Amino acid sequence: MKNQIAREYRDRLDRLFAQTGDLSDDELKTHLAQYLCVRVSGFLQQSIRSILSEHAQAPTMGYEGRVSDYMEWERKEFVDVRLKAFQNPNAYNISVLIRSFDRNCAIRLHESLTPEMIAAITSVNTHRNRIAHGEDTILSFAQVKNYYEKIKETIALIEGIFNS
Repeated sequence: MKNQIAREYRDRLDRLFAQTGDLSDDELKTHLAQYLCVRVSGFLQQSIRSILSEHAQAPTMGYEGRVSDYMEWERKEFVDVRLKAFQNPNAYNISVLIRSFDRNCAIRLHESLTPEMIAAITSVNTHRNRIAHGEDTILSFAQVKNYYEKIKETIALIEGIFNS
């Protein structure tokens, strides 16, 4: 990952997964899986925000090849509003957000997401919401680790689409 924020989140999560994987207490591992699920969801959300913010920083050329102050202000406001409103990172919300930045990128993402990636995004979001609202959820460490791997692939895919 080239995006610094995404890379930092990934590195922290990699360390957490490595530490948790060494535990022998299955009950504790199950509780930590819930915590990791929430963190993986945050990783997805923050990485997408950062990638899109970085993409939006690319200069927009106005009249005679200059960026007008007004255009810059409009773009910054648009980006701020869209990214702050982005929550609940499920496949639909991700698609809507990306489409608001670049329709072609959204199409490419839709064509490139695998069923496994979509299932991981959906599962992490569903479990995160249940955990956040105090509901019971059955979630193993192995499941979260698998979801995490697919979400890392998804973030790399999104980053690649916007960097190509």
